[in-house]
Amino acid sequence: MKQCPDCKGKKKIMAFVDGQDFNGVEELNCLRCKGYGEIDEDMERWMKIGGVHRTWRVAQWESLAECAKRLGMGAADLSAMEMGRKDPTRLIADIPTELQPHL
Repeated sequence: MKQCPDCKGKKKIMAFVDGQDFNGVEELNCLRCKGYGEIDEDMERWMKIGGVHRTWRVAQWESLAECAKRLGMGAADLSAMEMGRKDPTRLIADIPTELQPHL
């Protein structure tokens, strides 16, 4: 296990909330680690793969929506993969071969 990069092991994050009963800043359980303060090796790898894909996509001036359409998935799924919250294995084939050894 490794310290969560989002909450830095504190298990909580500050978030802007725009809800029906409350608008403002609120402390919430970390969304990445779900309040545990740690992530496992799989999530760390997911973050790396997704980050490389996102960097490549942005460098090509391709929007999230354009890329998602090209890959035949929803923009929310692609975003989750690029952020490391969902298994990004299918993005590896979309990453140039030269960048794949870094995964």
